[in-house]
Order: sequence, then structure tokens, then C-alpha cells
Amino acid sequence: MNKKKLSYYIFKSLSEHRLDEIVESLDLIESGLKNKFQDWGEWYEKKTKGWSDAEKSDFIDHYYDDLAMVRDTAPNMARQAICVCISGYFETFMADLCRYVYKTKLLPSGPRQKLYLEDSQNYLIDKAGFCEQLFDSQEWKFCIKASYVRNAIAHYNGRVPNHLQGNLKKQAEIITQFINNTEGVSVTTIGDILIDIDYCKLVMKHIKKMTEIFLEAIESDL
Repeated sequence: MNKKKLSYYIFKSLSEHRLDEIVESLDLIESGLKNKFQDWGEWYEKKTKGWSDAEKSDFIDHYYDDLAMVRDTAPNMARQAICVCISGYFETFMADLCRYVYKTKLLPSGPRQKLYLEDSQNYLIDKAGFCEQLFDSQEWKFCIKASYVRNAIAHYNGRVPNHLQGNLKKQAEIITQFINNTEGVSVTTIGDILIDIDYCKLVMKHIKKMTEIFLEAIESDL
């Protein structure tokens, strides 16, 4: 195996390994959440065995905050966190891809130290000669919009911000429209982003597809 192919193999293996780790983490988190909710249900059934419906209702009212935590709050926080990880992985992958191409193709100018997805796109097209059609797919556009949702979760406490100006305000508008048109994610009346497991899997599906597309693009050029 020549040096160029070895470099590609290492880059590909590391990228796929990191993505597999996130998939495994998602499965572990969902399994833990399901078990926790099941444990709460078993505890509830044991505590209220033989009680009337009215007594059970009073019990639920008393422990509603605990129920809401295991049923709603904790799952949403965990899924928000995994979505941040998934989109963060892809942003890092694209930045690493720019650096990989710069080194292996001996390009005259390297990428900036900090690269967002749009920055990586511009570098790969303008400096590395990647085909623009790679960035015209629905998968790429989905990944861009999912990264905006990730930014809202990471930087605005899990809410769609409503006080921004300029490009950031435009991002917030895109987030709202994207969420309205996407299964498994929604926004409350006060702007909180609610995430279901289906949305996590959907983001993973698109990012995995784009990762494969870019890896294939590199391999075809070896």
C-alpha cells in the first residue's frame, strides 16, 4: 500500500470509527432512558396497588415533577446532547477533510483553523477543486440546517432565539421552517426545541450518507 492510500485508509477508518461510536452512544442512551421510565412505572404500580383512580390521580399530581423528568425532560436533554454530538462530528469531519486534502494534494493555501460547514464547502470547491454538485444534494442541505438546530441547542439553551439580527436572525428563521417541515422535532410556544429519537436517527442517516459520499470522492481520486 503506497503512502497516499495508507493516509486515506487511516482517515477513512478514524472517521467511520468516530461515527460508529456516536451511533453506539445513541443506542445506549435510549436504552437507559427506556429502562429508567420502566423502573418508574413499576415503582408507581407497586406504590398504588389497590388504590382508587382518584387516589392514583392525587399520587401522580404529587410526583408529577419526577414523572416529567424521566418521561419528558431527561429524554429531551439527552437527545439534544446527542444531536449536538452528531452535528459536531460532521463539522469536525468536514474540517479534517479540508486539512487532509490540503496535505495530500500539496495545495498552495491551507484552510483556516476554525471551519464551519459553509467554510469547508467553500474551501473544497474554491481551493481543492471539488465538484459543486456534491453540495447540491438534499442530504447536504439537511446537514446544514441540522447544524443550525445544533447551534440553537448549544448556544441558546435549547431554544430557537428570537432576538438576533443579520445572518443569525436568518438562521433562526431557517431553523423554524426546517423544524416545521421535519419529523421528530418541534418547537413549543416559548421556543423550546423538543427532539424525538426519530429525529436523532434522521440526522444520523443524512450525515452518514454525506460522510460516505465525501470518502468515496477522495477514494476515486487516488
